[in-house]
Amino acid sequence: MRNNIDINFHCEENLIFKNNNKKIIEAISKIIKVIKNPDNLDDITKEVIENQYSSMHIYSNVCVVLAECFEIIKDKKLLDEIHYNYMVKIREELYSTSSLNSSLFSGIVGVGFGVYFLYEKTLNYKKFIDSLNELIVELVQNEIENNISTLENVKVTDYDTIVGLAGVTGYLLLFKNEDYIRICIEKILKYIVKLSDDIEVHGHKVPGWYVSSENQILDADKKYYKRGNFNLGLAHGITGPLTILALALKEGIEVSGQKESISKILYDLKRFRYRDENGDTYWPGILSFEEYIDGEVRQKKTNRASWCYGTPGIARAMYISSSVVGDEEGMEISINAIECLCKMNEKEWGFNSPTFCHGYAGLLAVVQAMYMDTGNIKFDVGREKILEKLLGFFDEESLLGFYDIDLKDAINGNLELVKRNSMGLLDGVVGIALILLSFIKPIKTNWMRIFMIN
Repeated sequence: MRNNIDINFHCEENLIFKNNNKKIIEAISKIIKVIKNPDNLDDITKEVIENQYSSMHIYSNVCVVLAECFEIIKDKKLLDEIHYNYMVKIREELYSTSSLNSSLFSGIVGVGFGVYFLYEKTLNYKKFIDSLNELIVELVQNEIENNISTLENVKVTDYDTIVGLAGVTGYLLLFKNEDYIRICIEKILKYIVKLSDDIEVHGHKVPGWYVSSENQILDADKKYYKRGNFNLGLAHGITGPLTILALALKEGIEVSGQKESISKILYDLKRFRYRDENGDTYWPGILSFEEYIDGEVRQKKTNRASWCYGTPGIARAMYISSSVVGDEEGMEISINAIECLCKMNEKEWGFNSPTFCHGYAGLLAVVQAMYMDTGNIKFDVGREKILEKLLGFFDEESLLGFYDIDLKDAINGNLELVKRNSMGLLDGVVGIALILLSFIKPIKTNWMRIFMIN
């Protein structure tokens, strides 16, 4: 394979923020230089597999970036060759995997997104996508039946964006015109509607997306939330299913009770928002059982401005769903919340990392999506400020240009910042590359659907 790739950035004057043009181009060029050959990722895949991703998902993640680079790489023959090399890797990994699930970030849907975006640009790999979709629907049918049978014993992983049916449905909606997939989507929607029905817990009526203490993901949460909780976050909480209910409705798919469920969840989001001493709007990522019953947030802390659990993801979900059902109050609340985030200083955001899940890339993507929808000048100013902070993490001497930076327990029991290379969507350079590319070609594209923000 040739070493050099001719990249056309459509002239620097077309980039949105001229002060940051050079760094954006340097960052994207560095990332493309690495990902042009899947063999370059061998050491990275070994490191990441030890953590949480399979190499299959790393290759699929890269396909999302390659699809977004389609317009800026001139040599389409070379690009086809790069695509093919990644597809060979994905096929090999897929056929050698003994245990498959449908989930977005650890299952076949994650693979589906990567391959679909290549197909969308090139019209190649349609048969492969069809085969994947048949397998996804088969797996999902079983998961729906299992989830319905355990409605009284819900886990967030049943319905959330990261692992559950919300993330899966975001992908399936891309194929809503295929009858068997549409039927599957409707079954998922009926299940989500059931989640918003009231159940009785500890003598009180609460919505069915309540999660008991025993079903918490983390042991610490099992101890802290002794009577269970309600997760509001976009990654693991009810705002993922809320977004799906709204997106499906917008795309013409409606089941009985769908609009009512949207309104009911929006009501809870309105009820549990709060302001700090500066008047800035927040939501708790998680509500304790006691807080939900009392109708008041007890610990009104200024949480990290993350996509996963923070105000950005929740506010964006609220905006999408409110706009679909015509809830002007909900739209106003969500716009105000994002405006508050844009005027904060960087310390108030609480980030250590440039990555998507709980770093600058996720906040920037939400503000970018809000700006594209509204044209709000405050979002325009805010996204430039966030972009500048994100680009401050660019390290031209590093392998990928950016590190995943996180707090880890050190040997002495203290916390320390640890850097690592990652090709992850959530915690790696892929998520960063996607949002940077959106400033080179500033149009909403389907990659934002992966994160439930369009």
